[in-house]
Amino acid sequence: MSDIFQISRTGIQTASRATEVVANNIANVNTPGFSRQQSVITQRSVNRVNMDSGGVGVNFSEVRRLRDVATDQQIQQKESQFGELSQKIRVYQVMEQSFISSSGIGLDALIGEFFTSFSNLATNPADTNQRNLVLSKAQTLTTQFNTLDAKLKDLSNTTLSSIRSQTEQVTASLSLLADINRSLANSPSGTSAQGALLDKQTVELRNLSKLTGIDVNDAGNNQVEIRIGGLLVLSTDGAATIRAEVDTSTQSVYLRLDNGRVIQPRNGELAGTMSLYSTDISGIRTQLDQLAGSLVDSVNELHRNGYGLNDAEVRNFFNVTSDTVGRTAGSMVISTAIMNQPQNIAASSVPGERGNSTNAVALANLLNQPMSNGRSLIDQSIELISEPGLRLNQLKVQQDVTASSREMLIRQQDDLAGVNMDEELSMLIKYQNAYQASARVMSVAQEMQNVLLNLI
Repeated sequence: MSDIFQISRTGIQTASRATEVVANNIANVNTPGFSRQQSVITQRSVNRVNMDSGGVGVNFSEVRRLRDVATDQQIQQKESQFGELSQKIRVYQVMEQSFISSSGIGLDALIGEFFTSFSNLATNPADTNQRNLVLSKAQTLTTQFNTLDAKLKDLSNTTLSSIRSQTEQVTASLSLLADINRSLANSPSGTSAQGALLDKQTVELRNLSKLTGIDVNDAGNNQVEIRIGGLLVLSTDGAATIRAEVDTSTQSVYLRLDNGRVIQPRNGELAGTMSLYSTDISGIRTQLDQLAGSLVDSVNELHRNGYGLNDAEVRNFFNVTSDTVGRTAGSMVISTAIMNQPQNIAASSVPGERGNSTNAVALANLLNQPMSNGRSLIDQSIELISEPGLRLNQLKVQQDVTASSREMLIRQQDDLAGVNMDEELSMLIKYQNAYQASARVMSVAQEMQNVLLNLI
């Protein structure tokens, strides 16, 4: 008789706890990062002397969290790749737009218009209107170079701010994961509370992997160790603090740990932003400065070979005061002698010949002539303004491929860890029926006991 009471009692308790697990699944059907939980129920048995073992009810052993760790690690890798590509795409979209002037004309077109104005001047070198047109086109061109440099500088500064912000986010994420580690170390195994902590850990690992590529290892008791760039940043002892150090002279960024070691993140938004600051944006700025320098040097060299309308003095068209000042996009400026007196534009190859246009023709022909680097100014400008767009298209293709792989892995994980309402409702009915059946067994056992007691 006692066995019957034991069987019914454990049946009621197990069915009740299993119902709570199902109810928790249903309540979290739309909770991001929630992993479906499953009740593990085992048979209880007892060995009696000289008797076979017999069943004495069931045990609610544990709550099993349904999730594939290997799939999660693959998702983390894809999140890192996607985060890096997304960061680069955002910046390259800004760079692509930067190369279009406020009037919607590209830098290559403005350079073309500048040299075409010399060709127009050659038809009537004494015409004041044509000289003013040359000056106007030169002003538009220098303004665009100056504006482009300012935009790229602002973009570089914004990117640097993003590096610092993302580094702080990585440190904060590691600190949160350290807290989760400590909670897991003190959490009873096989419980819904532990499952909730593991879900929180999974979500945070995914958030962190979007910021930076990580290597995750099991540290026991469901705790994790994390390495970035091969260096340990999270252990069961706690999380490291990461700080960003910047060398603006070389456009270099270093991520330094508490112990002084420098980490190099692989993939992730942080790695992408660091690459943008140190390589991509600085590379575009270097190309822009090289184009400005080639244009200034070539125009000035020819301009010094010619003469204006009123004297035999030789002058630079663009003002150059040093090896860098006046020869970069940001410092490019028309000389004061030309700005104030357009008649000083050297169209003539002979002093005093107002109708001579030989030098103006030579200046106009500079557009398509090879420079010292073997490429013409127009070729350099087209290559420069095309590079952000070409790179942007490549990044978008890579992002689409990565996004497809990531979504496939997420669907694969959801098939296992996601909550299916139809299945959960059927399990709910199953455990409710088990509860009622166990309760009925106990009720019958009580009636039998009362009958037996009345017979004594």
